[in-house]
Amino acid sequence: MEKVARNPRADFINTTLADKIYQVLKKGVIYQEYQPGTRLVDQEIADQLGVSRTPVREAVNRLAAEGLVSVISRRGVFVTELSEKDIKEIYEVREALEVLAMRLGVSLITDRDIATLQEISSQYHSAMLEDDYLACYDLDRQFHDQLIGISGNSLLAEMYKALSGKIQISRWKHCRDRERTEKSLHEHRLILQALQNRDAGEAILRLREHIGTVKVDLLTNGRYISPDPQVP
Repeated sequence: MEKVARNPRADFINTTLADKIYQVLKKGVIYQEYQPGTRLVDQEIADQLGVSRTPVREAVNRLAAEGLVSVISRRGVFVTELSEKDIKEIYEVREALEVLAMRLGVSLITDRDIATLQEISSQYHSAMLEDDYLACYDLDRQFHDQLIGISGNSLLAEMYKALSGKIQISRWKHCRDRERTEKSLHEHRLILQALQNRDAGEAILRLREHIGTVKVDLLTNGRYISPDPQVP
């Protein structure tokens, strides 16, 4: 896989300084430009971006609230490492939330929603053919965010958003090769077909299969997952 080159300063558009720094750091964590376990030093980040330490600290606090970094007393701030236990727990909760969204959304989904999902799927296919895995990652996120949105349940959406940071880290771990993206595209299309038919049972079945497949892929692809901590 080719390394994705980014200029952090290119992300500084139309937001507050702390927001801009937050977006830069979040992308760096998700795309593993900052490897799991890496220590983030606020002065180094401030020097790199040409800003003061205060907005960097604000941004880091937001990342910590999302579970993307861990603040360890007297040691510093470290990029979160996902263990096998973490993956299992994340995907148990993810499945529960997305299945509930599907159950609520099938009766509410509109032709416009279907058209949006079809367009996302089409763009995903094009990106996959170009081996643009960064675009595949983002389109995968859009597809699932759309599924949450059709539920019409704002509290559910809020709960999903709270988990989204760790979902995004895990998503990038498996959206990085042709075989995985082809399988995801096929699974998305099965979900979409069930939604077009307004078949709640089939849509939920296909969604469970998809999320389960991703979880198994992550758990068996050990080079991306940190081992569970050993209990003394």
